[in-house]
Amino acid sequence: MVLNSFEFRLQLCMMHVRILCTEEVWMGLNWTIACLIFITGMTAYFPVVYIRKTNKLMELLKQIEQNTKKP
Repeated sequence: MVLNSFEFRLQLCMMHVRILCTEEVWMGLNWTIACLIFITGMTAYFPVVYIRKTNKLMELLKQIEQNTKKP
């Protein structure tokens, strides 16, 4: 059977899909995606927490300053 160029490329693609779609590869991709989502979440979470703590600290320092001002 002689394959034309398109059919040959299609057969090659199908062979690659069979190779790439193994369970181990998909599990690896799932772990990779899960780790990326986790890292993204942490990089978004920590600055928010830091800013909130900094704002609370600034409010506390302002309150201390107001309470310790000499009349």
